[in-house]
Amino acid sequence: MSNSFDLNQLNHVLRSIYGKAPVHSQLQTLRGDASTRRYYRLLFSMEPQEAPSTRIVMQFASPSAASDEITSGPKSENHHFLDVQALLRERGLPVPLVYFADLTTGMVLLEDLGDQTLEAYLQTVPNAQWEGVYKDVV
Repeated sequence: MSNSFDLNQLNHVLRSIYGKAPVHSQLQTLRGDASTRRYYRLLFSMEPQEAPSTRIVMQFASPSAASDEITSGPKSENHHFLDVQALLRERGLPVPLVYFADLTTGMVLLEDLGDQTLEAYLQTVPNAQWEGVYKDVV
């Protein structure tokens, strides 16, 4: 699985979102999960003295050739991810914002929700509080 994007491409995306290119940007590889997607943390600053902002870059293993509006074939995994994200957000569930999605390259720019997993957080609270935690996150 190879990257079909680079930092220059990401800077171009940021320019299209914020109206100017970042003065600093850096890409960190994140540990993957069981999927074929790759994840990166993008750190960037729009001003010289500004603390870096972060976004998550998700790279699908095989980009879509075209959107489902153009083709009559089945939707790709990439489309399903974005469809489910939109459906959950519409219902008020806490899912990362999608800032940018390009299905031809398989790149999605997401809100960075941090590194702590629910499993790790549960290890910091008593078992008696787990039900309340689960209700809070859903």
